[in-house]
Amino acid sequence: MEKAIRDRLEVLTGLAMAPAAAVPDALDLLEDAIPQTMGSMLIWASGTGEVAGGFSRLIGIEKGLAAYAEGFGNTAREESLSGATFRQEMRRQTRSRRLTDIIQMSREAFRRTDVYQQMLAPWGIDDMARCVVSHGDAALGGLVVFRPGGSPPYTNAELKTLDVGADLIGRLLQCRSREAVPGVDEVAPGMAELDTDGGLIRATRAFRLHLAMQNQTEPGTTPANFDFRIPPELLQAARTLKDPPRSMMVDSVWGSFRLTLDRFLDSGVICLTSHRRIPAGLCMFRRILDADLSKRQRQAACALAEGASFHDMAERWAISRNSVITHVNNLYDKLGVTGKSDLMNRYVWSSDPM
Repeated sequence: MEKAIRDRLEVLTGLAMAPAAAVPDALDLLEDAIPQTMGSMLIWASGTGEVAGGFSRLIGIEKGLAAYAEGFGNTAREESLSGATFRQEMRRQTRSRRLTDIIQMSREAFRRTDVYQQMLAPWGIDDMARCVVSHGDAALGGLVVFRPGGSPPYTNAELKTLDVGADLIGRLLQCRSREAVPGVDEVAPGMAELDTDGGLIRATRAFRLHLAMQNQTEPGTTPANFDFRIPPELLQAARTLKDPPRSMMVDSVWGSFRLTLDRFLDSGVICLTSHRRIPAGLCMFRRILDADLSKRQRQAACALAEGASFHDMAERWAISRNSVITHVNNLYDKLGVTGKSDLMNRYVWSSDPM
């Protein structure tokens, strides 16, 4: 694996955040490391081997999880998210096949499935490589990368890169940070309309993505639950809503989400807004991704965003405080900032999309 990409992946594994918060970032880096990759999918398992969560931009998080876990058929339709049929289908499909069976399925068998023929083949995907994601001796899930038709077979070096990436992603999924860290809301919130009983009438794509994230669980715990549920206390507040919106925080394997309910005055329709909270360290990582920085400078930028002191960084990296100061000053010079406040204003608190 190219050193620059590996360095960035290793920086990600050191951030204070929920286990899945940086999964899309890690997959983007891994796809960049393997030529001609069209996309990837990561799935992690519950303690009983069923699907606990996952992500894929190419296929889509809801349909991809359900269909890939099933190993055949794609009857769960994204547009039916608001109906009970979708939720029942998600439960049935995600519980019908153990994750170990999916990873061990032969390429020939996988090509015969409706998943491949209906979801992958139309994209021109002809080849794929799979490996187990683990941390230490514990197998956490599976990682798949896709290639278009006509591509050369995966080389041993590329398969080695996939293995290295899977190991680093395994470390990422073992993050257990739940302490309060500074963060910012994603630019685009998710929005949905509910009836007075909490039933979903319609929802934006961002809301559906947030919903899928909130219902996933950590590796080795319980299976993902795709039921749509509003916290009872929030729903009760909406029913009696008069003036101010009612909000609450929901924590998941993807991090924190702020849910805000507001009732439309002229009808019984309730508006639900979902904001995903991005940890400040991850926000910094994304905004300096293409900057010409050393690994230590990149780590220092993210640590500063998380509120770490020079002493904290020196202890964390087993170096002297003076060495930390040197790395930080070099970071400021390369980014053209005057100090920590300027760094935070430009790369964390800025309203530019991430």
